[in-house]
Amino acid sequence: MKDSFNPRRQPLLLRFLLGVGQWAGFAFVPAGNMQVIYRMGLYKGVKGPGLIRYDSFLSEKLGPLVFIGMETLEHTFSNLITRDNLTITLNVSAALRYDPNDAPARAPQLTRLPQGQRLDVVKGFLHSALLAVVNRYTAEQLTQYTLRTRVQHEVSGLLAADVRFLGFTVIEPERVRVLDVKLPERITERHELNAQRRLNVLASSEFMPDELRRALIIEVLEKIGAPGGGKTQLSFGDALQSVLLDNKAYTRYIEQAPLPHPIEPSPTEPEAPPAPKDDAKTRLPKSRL
Repeated sequence: MKDSFNPRRQPLLLRFLLGVGQWAGFAFVPAGNMQVIYRMGLYKGVKGPGLIRYDSFLSEKLGPLVFIGMETLEHTFSNLITRDNLTITLNVSAALRYDPNDAPARAPQLTRLPQGQRLDVVKGFLHSALLAVVNRYTAEQLTQYTLRTRVQHEVSGLLAADVRFLGFTVIEPERVRVLDVKLPERITERHELNAQRRLNVLASSEFMPDELRRALIIEVLEKIGAPGGGKTQLSFGDALQSVLLDNKAYTRYIEQAPLPHPIEPSPTEPEAPPAPKDDAKTRLPKSRL
């Protein structure tokens, strides 16, 4: 930049050319920049970096400095549709480099723009690349690191092909990086519920069957007591049975659980002693004599 260049710190010959030879058309362009040259008000080209010379007798004048080093574009893109028709938000950064010599036909327009406005032109192409790639994956897949690396590689390839005609190059290995993925609130709640359920399954191995059954009953009562839970037409037994069917990992504990109050068999009355046999002699009338 012009502010970073101090002529007093340059070699003696360079300071002489810049001080005396400026009438002959000498100029110095700092490293990482290029100097735009206009001839009779029209764009002629760029020169630099380093010591350059332009022909002032042919009405050549110096234009703006163009930064050709690495530029970082960071933006948050919302309303991206995934393969499972969910809307997500991505925070993405891209490492780019602009060189007017790579696209001379577009250079007259882009070199007039400030650095920030040139990046805004790339922002639209980056949004299009994200729309094309994100639609190939589900919302859950975008949260996985291995698949996110593949997404970054595909977006970088599409972006590099789209902005090449403007003179931009995607720099490796920085390229395009997905910094953050924001899922819909309902999907986030579902992932948190699944994670809590996994923790409950792991912790259930340390519970006794009676304690596990008590915990399941409490969970059903909490669901019934939640807003809207009292409107259900299911009985408590049906609700408990549905919870047990959903949590199949608990089945082996519930089947092995002993009854809280085992039913003892009712005592039977002792059988009456058998009646004595009927003897014919006892039925004869006794003699009165």
